[in-house]
Amino acid sequence: MRTRKIIVYLVVPIGVSLLLNFMYFSGNIVLQRIVVPNLPPLPLQDWREFGLLENLQHGLLLAMVITMAFGIYRKRWIWERAGFAMVLLGSVFMLLEEIDYGTVYYDYLSSGHDYEWFAPRSEWSPELLGQLTHEESFSLHNQFKLTPILKNVGDAVLILLFGVVPLVAWRDDNRWLSYLAPDRFAVLTLIAIFVLRQITHALGDWEVSVITKAAETGVTIKRELGAISKNLSEFRELQTYYLYFVHAATLVFLRKSPAEFSEPGTDGCEPFAVKD
Repeated sequence: MRTRKIIVYLVVPIGVSLLLNFMYFSGNIVLQRIVVPNLPPLPLQDWREFGLLENLQHGLLLAMVITMAFGIYRKRWIWERAGFAMVLLGSVFMLLEEIDYGTVYYDYLSSGHDYEWFAPRSEWSPELLGQLTHEESFSLHNQFKLTPILKNVGDAVLILLFGVVPLVAWRDDNRWLSYLAPDRFAVLTLIAIFVLRQITHALGDWEVSVITKAAETGVTIKRELGAISKNLSEFRELQTYYLYFVHAATLVFLRKSPAEFSEPGTDGCEPFAVKD
């Protein structure tokens, strides 16, 4: 069991993240654009929606929706089903926000442009870095400039839910807290998320410095500036969605709530624990 948990909570998120980082920062145009393509004349902020990184995020959010639907079907306690329904609606909203409510796909399919996904583009230069911060999309968090606020709130919730709660539940005998709290191995994933964030941003700074130095010295290099050079938090978002999905799947498929152990005519529950 411990080995499986280490694989789920540590090996998988670290392995996937490092693989995507290697592909994106490899300097190989094909590998980079599999992760995040370069698709003019679409707006810069829409390019990433068609890459492996964003589509893995979409897949995890869709998996969250399906998992919550199973939870509503499988669970019998009304308040638990209501909670899963709220998470389902939240996941649907997040998925729609991530795909800009389908507008990017409509623009791609209706443009009539012949996209060259892996063709080198000589117009890339360090000056484009400023353009990569410009976002005008249909999603609400970009319309109302909420992205920085949501990132800070998201980090705070992440630390509280997957860093503090599992350790409190580990030392507490409350049955509902034990049931709802993430597995304490989730702390490993949380630590990995913040360590990997530092690695990703360090690689991003290195990439910009290499391209900038080449431009200043007149040296020709094949490396291109990645299309999310100012949005490297996309790597962290993938790991975050993964962690939420693992916890959701654990609640739905691997755990029984204390309410399910209650017998008619009694006011208590049989002992319930999820600790190792």
